[in-house]
Amino acid sequence: MGETASTGKQDSTKQDIWGSPVQPGRQRAVLVSAARTVVVSILIVALGGVLGNVAQLGAWAVPLTLASVILWLALFGLYLIRQVQVIRRSGFPEVRALEALIIGIVLFISIFATAYYLLSLTNGSSFTESLDHFTAYYYTVTVLATVGFGDITPLTTVARSLTMIQMFLGLGIVAVAVRILTRAVRTSAAHRNPEAS
Repeated sequence: MGETASTGKQDSTKQDIWGSPVQPGRQRAVLVSAARTVVVSILIVALGGVLGNVAQLGAWAVPLTLASVILWLALFGLYLIRQVQVIRRSGFPEVRALEALIIGIVLFISIFATAYYLLSLTNGSSFTESLDHFTAYYYTVTVLATVGFGDITPLTTVARSLTMIQMFLGLGIVAVAVRILTRAVRTSAAHRNPEAS
């Protein structure tokens, strides 16, 4: 509650920590979104673990691993398209956009972590060390973050190819996702408040 300059009376509108007016229902939307983000992220990682346990594929391991990466990336694209629609209709588009971005990044990381794990499981010499689920996630995050500590490196052509695909996609996918989601937030805001645009 602040004082208004013209009257000296107390302003009864609640403000957030940045001094902006608090929108009714926003706190609930943030809590629901945070819970949904945690649950969906856990399900994505668990699904990656289930897929990794079905890895006794023999000669089909490499083609099926690459096919699953392509399928999951297509699903990732469909997920983004769907989230743009949800964001545009949302009462709190910024909250939904942040949720979509976090879940999208978890999905992207899980796609490659599962693929690296499957490659390591089917061909132990694909990397400098055998990858379990956790190490596959670790390797995926170091590649995505362009840190590349060098403790794990791809050795086979397939492992190197998959790592390069992740590098190329990782460079653009986060930037493109942020741009798409930001545009959806702006569109939603413009439709809700035409005078502000």
